[in-house]
Amino acid sequence: MLLSPQSLTGIKYLKWMYDYAFPGEVLLGMVVLGAAYYCLGFPPKKQERPSH
Repeated sequence: MLLSPQSLTGIKYLKWMYDYAFPGEVLLGMVVLGAAYYCLGFPPKKQERPSH
């Protein structure tokens, strides 16, 4: 099989990420992303009542 030099350097960094990742990382990322969206004002807006 023929591999490019870029893919070989990428494998080294993927192994490093695998060694230092923790199981709750995805859950923590979802919470942080949700908080960031909330702070930026992306939550759905409340429906306003008609004036009549």
